[in-house]
Amino acid sequence: MNISQSSSDIRFKEVLVSSKLTDYDFLSGIQARRIRRVDPELLYHIAYHSRPIPGTSNSNDDGMDEEILENASIGDSLMVATLPRPVHDFPEKITLALCLNDVIFPDNVGSLLQSAHAIGGVDVVIGTEKTCDFYGWKVLEACKGLGYNIPKRTLSEPEQVQAFIRDNNLLPIVGDCSEGVPLSSLDVSKYSGVFVIVGNEKHGPTQAMRDMAVKIRIPIKIHSLNVGVAGGILLQQAKSVFPPRASF
Repeated sequence: MNISQSSSDIRFKEVLVSSKLTDYDFLSGIQARRIRRVDPELLYHIAYHSRPIPGTSNSNDDGMDEEILENASIGDSLMVATLPRPVHDFPEKITLALCLNDVIFPDNVGSLLQSAHAIGGVDVVIGTEKTCDFYGWKVLEACKGLGYNIPKRTLSEPEQVQAFIRDNNLLPIVGDCSEGVPLSSLDVSKYSGVFVIVGNEKHGPTQAMRDMAVKIRIPIKIHSLNVGVAGGILLQQAKSVFPPRASF
């Protein structure tokens, strides 16, 4: 996956690149504590660990795919990097939170994380029990690493979500394409922030999540929106209506 030059908030712990390259200009766009040039056989072994390095005790007759190693456009294009642990601690004050309620497809989770990063000001991302892994490789590939440093947490029970909303004095909202009220019509002065809920691709938000949220009308001429698009619209509305923090 290519997340190396897509986000200014990604700083790798260590990057391994082929020692046989002739041009290393691309490294200028990569933030890393340490960059090492290593034999491409090592990169191959890390990337394709199911294929052993020839000559080792676990090698087999097939050995290593020499075509990959000898073809500079393939073998030397491999790059391996390690990321620091993601941020898990929530900020003391939460103004804008995004909740993924059983969003199961990595592409959609990636799209929502991209939106959270692009819009800015999203303090936390909450996932419910069936939401796919925020740090799975498919999600990281889909979002290109954007939003990696937004604190994330999974809350399995609706009661946990309710407690989070209550403890942080947030206004929970959920989008609807056919009914609801404009977010701008609500009095948000008594809240400390907004809790944006987006639901499952097929069923939408669960009934428990709907019951705890204010339904916000998304004024469009079609029946429904992709969850990634709907989430982006709601986040932008929430940010524009609620008094933004200085860091927005």
